[in-house]
Amino acid sequence: MMRDPDEDILERLSPPSPEEAVRRDARLTGDLGCQAQKLPELERFVEWFADAQGPQAKYERLLTWLGTFQRMGLRAFFQGLLTQYEMLAKDRKVIEQAARDVDRRYSSRVRFRTVGHVNGSYLTRLKKFRKFLAVAKQVIAKGKPIGTTACPVVGGFKLVNAGGFSPNVMRVVEDVVSQASKSMRDVGIESVIYGDINVVGSLRRGKALAHYDVPQDAVFIRANLRGRVGPAVRTVVHELAHRLEKMLSNPYALTRLYHDIQEEDEDNTERAIADRSLWPDPGFTFGDDGKWEVTSVEKRGRGEPRVRVRNRFDHRTGYYPMARFLKATGNLHASFVTEYARKNPSENFAEMVAAWCADELSDRDEARLLKAISEGLGA
Repeated sequence: MMRDPDEDILERLSPPSPEEAVRRDARLTGDLGCQAQKLPELERFVEWFADAQGPQAKYERLLTWLGTFQRMGLRAFFQGLLTQYEMLAKDRKVIEQAARDVDRRYSSRVRFRTVGHVNGSYLTRLKKFRKFLAVAKQVIAKGKPIGTTACPVVGGFKLVNAGGFSPNVMRVVEDVVSQASKSMRDVGIESVIYGDINVVGSLRRGKALAHYDVPQDAVFIRANLRGRVGPAVRTVVHELAHRLEKMLSNPYALTRLYHDIQEEDEDNTERAIADRSLWPDPGFTFGDDGKWEVTSVEKRGRGEPRVRVRNRFDHRTGYYPMARFLKATGNLHASFVTEYARKNPSENFAEMVAAWCADELSDRDEARLLKAISEGLGA
């Protein structure tokens, strides 16, 4: 009897062996641990930043501080404090601000136009660093390690209450993590279900409900999820899909998947725009309560036609590019599973996995996704 290829793929996504799980846990502990040992490095960094004489040196510090900070192995320092120590609410707020501040790509995108601007920005930044350092010292000296408190295991994850949240808040988080874990297990993706999920008050991206930090291989989830369980489950699955992506040995498989969908989407859009039977007549209404009324269609040479509209209630006017109008009226269906999936191959993959786990992926797209995973695993 021939074996189903999909079974081979899912077998390769099965849970790690006990030995591998131990190695992973040890790696995570090592990456996030030993914050007290890293404190002298943070002190040296602040001394380096403070030792800038003259506008040119201050300007260079402002442009290069982030790269220097990360090269000193401090990128995960503040996030490590959040996941390892209990602390006062006011201290947690400062450390969360510090964690967001250092977890980005660029030191500064500001154009310093005057010497006064450079000096002012430098002093503001130095004041921040000194505050971060002072609070970090206090947390390490007086904070109680989170590890001394029992952490519940939910759906194969250990939930770390990094913010001292109430049992009611944690119950909602436990429900979210349990549902996310079950949905991934149901489709056979179990290799990403391990380690800690850190429950925090805020995340690097302000409105995000969960976040996966690739270098740390660490998962973070926002605490206040009441009324947002459904979106939070999908977000946790999306973020864990990035962990799955990290396991793939051939990332170009996801790039090919993305470009195939992108080409299909562009072809569908061109065909729909060229179909004059889909163009609206003046007087056509759409939107909530039919608030938008078409006044005309503008042909723009080789450019995309525009649909001129006016609001029937407040008489505002504007226009829709034809593709956007066709999507709004249900005459053009996107090939991407969500608009966010258009961003890049990585986000497209994560959105497809989230849709697959929610049983919202078409058979055709599921076959595409499994093929990409198979190629990514080197099968």
